[in-house]
Amino acid sequence: MQDDLHRGRRRRVRLQHVAVCLAIAFGCARTNGAPEDAAPPAPGDGALQDRAQRADAGADPAAQLLQGLGRDGRAAAEQLVAHCDDRQAYLDVRRRAAASLSAWRRWIGIPAEAAFGPEVAIQEAGGSIGALDRAMTGHDCNAVRDAAGNLEAAFRIPETAVDRIGITRTAFGQAVSDATYRLGQAVLESTPYVPEGDDAAFADAMGFLDFIDAGTRALGLDVPSQAAPLERLRSARTLAEVTDRAGIVRAAGALGASIRRGLRATGIATTLMYRPLRDAPDIDALTLPRPALPADAPKAALGKQLFFDRRLSPRGARACATCHEPGRAYADGLVAPASLDPATTLRRNTPSLLYAPVEALLTWDGRVRMADRQALMVLHTRAEMGSTDEQLAQVVASDPAYAAAFRASFADGVTPANIGIALASFEASDLVPGSAPIDRFARGDEDALSPDDRAGLDVFAGKGRCARCHVPPVFSGSRPPDFTAPVFAVLGVPSAPDATALDGDRGRGGGDFRVPTVRNIGQTAPYFHNGRYATLDRVVDFYDKGGGRGLGLDVPNQDPEIRPLHLTSEEKRVLLVFLREALTDAN
Repeated sequence: MQDDLHRGRRRRVRLQHVAVCLAIAFGCARTNGAPEDAAPPAPGDGALQDRAQRADAGADPAAQLLQGLGRDGRAAAEQLVAHCDDRQAYLDVRRRAAASLSAWRRWIGIPAEAAFGPEVAIQEAGGSIGALDRAMTGHDCNAVRDAAGNLEAAFRIPETAVDRIGITRTAFGQAVSDATYRLGQAVLESTPYVPEGDDAAFADAMGFLDFIDAGTRALGLDVPSQAAPLERLRSARTLAEVTDRAGIVRAAGALGASIRRGLRATGIATTLMYRPLRDAPDIDALTLPRPALPADAPKAALGKQLFFDRRLSPRGARACATCHEPGRAYADGLVAPASLDPATTLRRNTPSLLYAPVEALLTWDGRVRMADRQALMVLHTRAEMGSTDEQLAQVVASDPAYAAAFRASFADGVTPANIGIALASFEASDLVPGSAPIDRFARGDEDALSPDDRAGLDVFAGKGRCARCHVPPVFSGSRPPDFTAPVFAVLGVPSAPDATALDGDRGRGGGDFRVPTVRNIGQTAPYFHNGRYATLDRVVDFYDKGGGRGLGLDVPNQDPEIRPLHLTSEEKRVLLVFLREALTDAN
């Protein structure tokens, strides 16, 4: 035991030494390439325009706040190293880390990556915070000490960097703005580092609120009326006690908008976490992103014609719209579509194409990222559309209207690649409607969600654990801020609802499938990759029982988030109302 402790101490000393060296090197690197008071450039932080605004670090309220968070975080981490079962120290570490996160991300990324992992990561490890949570849950004292030691070093990096280079007012203001979005994410329990304990999830939310409160004071911003709706969080002890999470998310977004207006009045420009749909002036954790593909009306119109054209399949067998029917939310209502190849059976359910332009990956096994590639893959697959490149180009080029439209939109005219781009342009233009009640609510319509909708979102985000994988605002496995990090999950789906065997389709190889959007889910039955669950009620029951394991199936690698939920009948009812009503787009 003593040897383990000594090894752990040596490791932590090395990490702390590395932390100090990194911070010093960072400071030197900045002063070698730019004036000492320049903050590390981050996307949109305007730091290089703010050099003259930073006061001496010792007197700057923003610097003092960050140093205080660093000292408090290190003290809590040290306590946890000494007493690995100290729950309060663990909660304090999480709260101080969450409070620091937005500044770390915008100012110096090393501690953010050490503590929380990369902003966008395929593997959702959650950095040392995630490791600490797993160690605390498993009562693994050595792992607790290792993770806490890493976090102690992470807190030391910005503390040293403040002494060396300070932080600009612009970078700090951007961090406070970002924190309002992150608070909404924490309340929705939709981050990749959601902790196991409800008290820990609450500590994360309170950390963001702490930073927003102290940060606005440090910036001299007067926003008490906008911040007031968030104060009810402080009367709770765990996140499970918090109701009307939708209202809190919206209030956090409104506060963020007020903070950005206040900063703008002092000459500081900030950016949003991502480009919102239709250039919305405001943003919160329920706000949809704009598709990455730039809008091009002529290409979109051309793609729309192609989408409904059966000539793209030999003998006019089917069009894209045959399996993606607009009246069925661009799904088809079948267990699986019929195959055009007698030698091949199509086993997978046709997913909706709505919101595909803002998904991280496409297809059930996530093998395609770009919509134009996905369109061409379907067009080329014999069982689905069955056209060769030559056939596609010939069919389209032989139509004078098509040929002229392609020449107008593409320098090289009709090519298979341009056919794919036209179809992707149609999807980006038309298939991200953002007209559901949840979207109107995010844009400021307080009456868009009914009381049952709001209660259902509370279950979705909280006890139901849905938002951890079906991440708002897309409500799929696509994570903000850039929606390129996909979520896959092993659920243990059986071959039929009452079957005693797993479905034979192994997805990516381990039984894991891409998490699809649940937007418009009331219109896209049947469900799961095999289309064997006919009703949404059965799907909710499947999750409530704990997935495949809960049904008594052998699923050794089932996702740990999938476990018995013990939902009451009322919780199931409002969850179903939320899924069927709040997430359904207007016709």
